[in-house]
Amino acid sequence: MADVAIIGLGPVGLSLAQATTRAFSGAAVIGFDPDKSRVRRAREAGMFDSVTDRLSMALAGASLVVVDTPLRDAPAALESIGRLAPASCIVTDTCSLKRPVLDWAAKFLPPSMGFVGGHLIVEQSADAYMVSTAGATYCLVCDASTSSEAVGVVTALASAAGAKPLFIDADEHDSFVLASCLLPKIANGAAIDAVIRSSAWRDIQNLRSDLFDLTASSSLAADSGDVSLSDIASLGVDNVGPLVFWIERLEGELKSLRESIVRGLAAGEMVDFDALTRERLDLLTQRSSAQPKIERSGVRSLILGDWLTNRAKQRRET
Repeated sequence: MADVAIIGLGPVGLSLAQATTRAFSGAAVIGFDPDKSRVRRAREAGMFDSVTDRLSMALAGASLVVVDTPLRDAPAALESIGRLAPASCIVTDTCSLKRPVLDWAAKFLPPSMGFVGGHLIVEQSADAYMVSTAGATYCLVCDASTSSEAVGVVTALASAAGAKPLFIDADEHDSFVLASCLLPKIANGAAIDAVIRSSAWRDIQNLRSDLFDLTASSSLAADSGDVSLSDIASLGVDNVGPLVFWIERLEGELKSLRESIVRGLAAGEMVDFDALTRERLDLLTQRSSAQPKIERSGVRSLILGDWLTNRAKQRRET
């Protein structure tokens, strides 16, 4: 019987599997991915007790299910978990937007399943198949009805990965992701649009450099753990307001820059772009010294290994 099922064997899924097997030797871990090449790679890595391309086998008997899929695949994954996994299991995910996932979980998972949304903020490591989770921020999102057991288990998983749990509201989380991850892509795309829609584009394209990368700026695809422009549609019109807010702030910054350049021209001076860059770097490197607080009492004392052992014992007795 599987104690932990990892659904999706991308870089984050593999890293969480490795953390789970390293920290909780008593837990059997089964991996699933419909991509046979990923299944083969995971088997060769030796991180799992078993790896399969059959979802029903991965979910049978699972006490904890970790969904590591692109956002567009999350609804189907959650729908299958709701049908195939034990009704008492705990479910979490790694998607980069949380409001849509919480809505899908409420739609497809029975109330007896505890769901906690997760988002591991990581950078791609030198190993293309893994990510470094040590010291990373692990966002945890849930609603008021989520059981303390589910919250404790997913918090323990985050800690086992060496990450720092951060409880955050779903809408606040998504607004911040839109600002820090998607707004730069939108700005890049808008800058390219401003040029390619120019009547001079036919001549300009002969001079463009690698910095003018249409593929990178307009790509709708994203690596596991990243957020793509196509993910905006998943928010729906009711939740896209924050994106408009951040675009308006971008417009304000561009307007301010344009006015500074115009004033400089009138005064015979140039804007000090080096100073602007230094200011941005200073702001980017400033980090709050405050540690994220875990507001739910007792979650620090919950140990995933003990929970899995007790869960298995309860099932044997029933």
